[in-house]
Amino acid sequence: MLNQTFSLENFEEIYDEDNRRGKNKDNDFFPEVVALSNRLTLKTKALQAFRKRYSSYEKYPKKIQDRYDLLLQNLKKERKKRDVAVTKSLQNTSQKVNQKSFFISIHQNNSLSHPVYQRDDTPEAYYALRQITRNIRNLYKTKPANRNLIVSQIINLLQDNFPYEIIRTDIKSFFESVDQEILVKKLIDDQLL
Repeated sequence: MLNQTFSLENFEEIYDEDNRRGKNKDNDFFPEVVALSNRLTLKTKALQAFRKRYSSYEKYPKKIQDRYDLLLQNLKKERKKRDVAVTKSLQNTSQKVNQKSFFISIHQNNSLSHPVYQRDDTPEAYYALRQITRNIRNLYKTKPANRNLIVSQIINLLQDNFPYEIIRTDIKSFFESVDQEILVKKLIDDQLL
């Protein structure tokens, strides 16, 4: 069964997914975590420098091993501190999202050639919308086409001797033209969310 809740566990999955993709949001949302992450980075670099300095040893002598163990222990402590801070920040975010009074404010930005709608720049709005997106993607199996697969298929088609023309098109204002009432009605009628 799909867990659709705005829980700490789901927000931690989103946080980890963002980090794997290089979209770390600590600077934007969790400044208290940034300092701990910086300290963790320094400890990691110190341990790497230590390993590099003593890379010629197959096995460290006792004094060097003791220093290595101390560096490793400090790194683990620093990682645990940072992980606790991340969990606390995400727990607070989850609690705010789960309040009955919570809502996502969306405003229109007219500074571009056409109107763009933007959410509040808060961790609550970001993680709530990310969870909603995950729910819809998993329930309705919506997934954009794999560009690498498309390119591979085009290459295969072009390898025969038939003449081809490739036309790249775009439907103007496609998403703006989607009837929201029909879309909302479908979501309500399906009762999956």
